[in-house]
Amino acid sequence: GGDQYATTLPSTGGKKETHVFAFAEANWKSLFGAPVLSFADTLKEGMGLVFVGDGENTIAFYGLRIDGYSPPCP
Repeated sequence: GGDQYATTLPSTGGKKETHVFAFAEANWKSLFGAPVLSFADTLKEGMGLVFVGDGENTIAFYGLRIDGYSPPCP
């Protein structure tokens, strides 16, 4: 809940595509009011990604990389 930063995921019509979503502040906007944390602090404190659609949606990931991040698990 609350005010969060969001970016748009394009519809692919079911086609497998590659997309890059840069963690540049210009690419992320709040859906409601200004979030409590600055964008820079959000990047440091963020603990997950949430995917929300405006109706019934299917989303499939075939790989997910976040530059500069190595997960702690093998």
